[in-house]
Amino acid sequence: MRNYLRISVLALALVFSSGALRPFRLSTSRVLAACIVEDPAAPGGLTDPDAEPIPGNTPTSGQTIICGEDLDAQGIFAPEASDVTVEVQGPAGGISVTDLPGIVLGDGAVVTVSGPTRPVTTAGDGVVGIQVLSGATITIGGIVSTTGMESAGIDAEGNTTLTINDGKVTTEGSSSPAVTVGSGSTVNVTGDSTVATTGNGSDAIALSGENSTLSVGSGASVSTAGSGSNPIQVNGANSAVTIDGSVSSAASGAAALRGTAANLVISVGSGGVVSTQGAGANAIELSSTGATITIGSGGEVSIAGSGSMAIVSGRNATVTINGQVASTAPSSQGVVLQEGSSLTVGAEGSINTSGAGSSAVVINESASTANVTVNGSVSAAEGQAIVDPGSTNSTVVINGRVAGGSSEPTVALGAGNDTVTVNGSLQATGASPVIDLGAGNDTLTDNSSQTIEGPGLLATGGEGTDTLNLNNGKPNDSSRYREFETTNVGTNNNPGDPANGMGSTLNVTNSQVGNRINVQAGSQVNVLTGGTIELRPDDAAGNGSGQQGGTTRFDPGATANVQTENRTGVQPTQEFSNTTFADGTIVNATSNFVRGTPSNNPTTGRGEIALQSDFTHRLTTENALRFGAALNALADSDVLSPLQQAALDTLVGQAPDAEEAEAVISQLAGEI
Repeated sequence: MRNYLRISVLALALVFSSGALRPFRLSTSRVLAACIVEDPAAPGGLTDPDAEPIPGNTPTSGQTIICGEDLDAQGIFAPEASDVTVEVQGPAGGISVTDLPGIVLGDGAVVTVSGPTRPVTTAGDGVVGIQVLSGATITIGGIVSTTGMESAGIDAEGNTTLTINDGKVTTEGSSSPAVTVGSGSTVNVTGDSTVATTGNGSDAIALSGENSTLSVGSGASVSTAGSGSNPIQVNGANSAVTIDGSVSSAASGAAALRGTAANLVISVGSGGVVSTQGAGANAIELSSTGATITIGSGGEVSIAGSGSMAIVSGRNATVTINGQVASTAPSSQGVVLQEGSSLTVGAEGSINTSGAGSSAVVINESASTANVTVNGSVSAAEGQAIVDPGSTNSTVVINGRVAGGSSEPTVALGAGNDTVTVNGSLQATGASPVIDLGAGNDTLTDNSSQTIEGPGLLATGGEGTDTLNLNNGKPNDSSRYREFETTNVGTNNNPGDPANGMGSTLNVTNSQVGNRINVQAGSQVNVLTGGTIELRPDDAAGNGSGQQGGTTRFDPGATANVQTENRTGVQPTQEFSNTTFADGTIVNATSNFVRGTPSNNPTTGRGEIALQSDFTHRLTTENALRFGAALNALADSDVLSPLQQAALDTLVGQAPDAEEAEAVISQLAGEI
């Protein structure tokens, strides 16, 4: 805040207005003052009750000035006087000046403007309505207004308590804030009050110092109409703003609430509305760190101008939406999360955008981490619901409903290592895929039978090593997922889901070569005709490592790429627990999938036994189950019979057709 230049009023009359020390012109025609000294015993007061009233236009410290009989045309100017009390009493009293400040006082001032009609008004540039130093108490039940440029309504330094109750504070000129207070101040706007500016670059209420609080009560209104004018500007760290009334901006290039300081607490309560109308005008815009933003049940944040954002979080912010965030404008954004920030949409909360190309939730591309939890609703009728265009490590949990109406993915995450968990519903009307996890090592978990819905692909993992967990308790089609290196099929353990406790099913209808599929107990993988998976045997201890207790079934015409391996010791024979091969299953044994160990037997001289050729053959269920046992026993044998050697030579030396391959496997199994 500013310091007053303490000079004699008779020598020079000066007053600070917004941002600089500015001269004001003395009136050339002085009339009898309507503001008088109240206390006869005070210095300069009345000594004779019948004497002429002493004007209170230049009070000294400790005096009480009453403006109650008429409009005063000279104002009250005593920047060096402390602990002065001024009462502007309606319905008759008031101060109305031209080219002069209304009231200028020093420390500890007490100013009351009462009554709905009698004002403190100034006309002319560079003249303030009310200006005080620190420790002031100001109560406005009447009117404070200025019409000139660079003419603030109320300008108070630190530790000020300002109450506007059924009052009105307005400015019309450019660069003319309605209310400015310093550090440690409290501003309460209550009842049927109005704080408004119409000039360009004129904030309505500015908290310029730290540890200040502002409350806009139900029925109160704070607004601006000039370009670049913010209804609420918070530049002091650790300050708090509570809004239960209306805060609005009608101009472009402004924010309804703009904060530049750290650790701000912003609350929009029941009935509170924060809104903007102009293009490029954000509703709540924070550019600092550590903010807490809460939109309570019944609270609303809305934007109507194109290219606008409803909430910009600042860095390391916590945003909670239990009310409504809405945008009707094109190319707009609901909530923008910056570095390290988190968003929670409560069960009753919603974020809705209806304009073309508008996104409901956007993670700033420069952020390294961000968290989004949706318990309520996030919807982008003509856009994307949740978007990360950068390389953020994003965590998204959907317990409620998320929907998108664009042809672009409803949830689109960038190059970070992202985690998406769906416990509720995720719907796209035109997007394929519905979820694009982008590059990075990502994980998608579907725990909901309401599940993911869209016209084409449901999810793509993108570049990197990606994992798909299907725990939704319903059938799933592998062709609707792409670029996941590992797929786990398990049981629905979502307590609130209708399919809770039910196993999931993955129907493999395309090739899953190169992908690992694990199926847990109670769940199933069906490899349908034309589908291909890579199948691993039980581990050496006899556990179904590949299937984890679940079942795998191959239809005729389905393909199993077996990945058997040489073993010695415990359970050298390889088995495929809980696996059913229908007659006509295609089993591929790829090159070098089994190897023996060097032999010390000089007679045979076989240093290594390896199946070198690629081949495809059809097996009956019985032969399929004996496949691993035959090859392992063969690989572990130091001495081969002539029949075994011939069979092995046939298998190794050529790529037999299906009938020959089955005959060879049967012969090996029988001989061994």
